[in-house]
Amino acid sequence: MQSEFDIDDLLFRFFRGETSPEENRFLLAWKRENEENRIRFEALRDLWMVSATASCEGFPDPAEELSRLRKTIAREENPPATSGSRSGRTDHRGPRSATLRNIVLKGVAAAVLFIAAMGCGALLYRQVLPPRQAAIPSAEIPIPDTMLFTASRGSLASATLPDGTVVRLNAGSSLTYTTDYGRTERPVTLVGEAFFQVCTDPGKPFVVHAGNLSIVATGTTFNVKAYPEERFVTTTLETGAVHVRGLSRRSDPFSIELKPRQTFMYYNECDTVLRSEVFNPEESALAEQVRTRDIPAVRMSNVKTQLYTSWKDPRWIVEHETLASLAEKLGRRYNVSIRFRQPEAGEYRFSGSFENETIEEIMQLLRHATPIRYTIDRGKITVSVDSSRRKAFENAAG
Repeated sequence: MQSEFDIDDLLFRFFRGETSPEENRFLLAWKRENEENRIRFEALRDLWMVSATASCEGFPDPAEELSRLRKTIAREENPPATSGSRSGRTDHRGPRSATLRNIVLKGVAAAVLFIAAMGCGALLYRQVLPPRQAAIPSAEIPIPDTMLFTASRGSLASATLPDGTVVRLNAGSSLTYTTDYGRTERPVTLVGEAFFQVCTDPGKPFVVHAGNLSIVATGTTFNVKAYPEERFVTTTLETGAVHVRGLSRRSDPFSIELKPRQTFMYYNECDTVLRSEVFNPEESALAEQVRTRDIPAVRMSNVKTQLYTSWKDPRWIVEHETLASLAEKLGRRYNVSIRFRQPEAGEYRFSGSFENETIEEIMQLLRHATPIRYTIDRGKITVSVDSSRRKAFENAAG
C-alpha cells in the first residue's frame, strides 16, 4: 500500500503529465474513493500550480512549501502531551483525524495559491465543483468534477491532460474538462485560443467545443481561436486530420474535414455576409467560401500555418495584418488597452516578427513601419495617424 507522501509525489507527477496510463487510472480511482482523498487532491493540485509560477521573483519554492506542509501535518497529528488545568488533569490527545490533516494541507495551499494569484497572475489551475441537486443523492448520480486551466491577460500557459495531450493556452484563454475525461471520449471546452498536440487514440475522439463548433480529432496538432468577442471561430490544422462540426444558417448539421495546412473560419453570427476585407491579401487568394448546405464559413488551403500558431513560439510571426487586428492580440498578450483615434490608423498593415520585445519596443517598431504616432499612459495606448508622415508613406507604398 502506498503511503500518503508517495501519493503526494505521484500527484505532482500527474499534474506535470509524467505519469503512465496505469498510474493515471490508479490516481483517478484513488481520488473517487472518499471525500478526504478529493480534498487532498485539490490541495496538492493547488501547490502544483505554484510550480507553474515559481519563476516569479520572490515566490516560494513548491518543494519547500510541501516540506513545510508535511511538518505542519506531523505536528498536528502527533501533538506533545500538555499539562491540564490546576486540578492536575493531563490532556492526552491522540493523533488528529485525516480530515484535520487535509484541512491543514488545504488551508496552507490556499494561502500559497492566493499569494501566487496576487503576485504572478500566470497559470491558474483549480477545481470547480458544479452545484448538486439536493433532491437527487450524489451517491446515486455522481457528478464529475470540472478541471479548469486559465491563462490570464499578459501570460501564456501550458497544460498536460490525463492522456498526455499537450495544450498551449494563449493570453486571456481558458480550457475546461471533467474528471471523466477519457472514459468514452475526450471532450474539452475552450474559450479563447489554444494549440493542441493530441495523443492518438482512435477509440476515444478528442473533441474541442469552441463557440458554436465542435472540432473532432483522434491524434493530430491544430490550433483553435475562439475568443467570444471576435466574429470568427478559426481552426487551423498543422498535422493529421480534424472534422469541424456545427450548424448551417438553416440549422442543419454539417461536418467539414480539414487536411494539413487548411484553415476553417466560421462566423459566430450565421446571418453575417462574408467580406473579403477581413482577410489579408494572401488569405483572400486562398479563401474558398463553403456554400454546401449554406455554411457561414470559408476554408483556406495551403496556408502558412505559422501565421496562426507562432503566437506560442519564441518567434511570433505576423504577415499583412491590420493594426486593428494586431492591437487585439497585443492587448491580450501584454495586458494593455489599445485604441485608435481614427479608424484609418487601424487599417494600416504590418508584416514582421517579434521575439521577447516589450510593448514599448513593439510600438516603436510599428511607428517606424507605418505612419502612426502613439502615447502610452498606465497601460493605455492611444494610436493616431501621423499626418506629417502619411503622404510620404502612401507614395512609397504606391
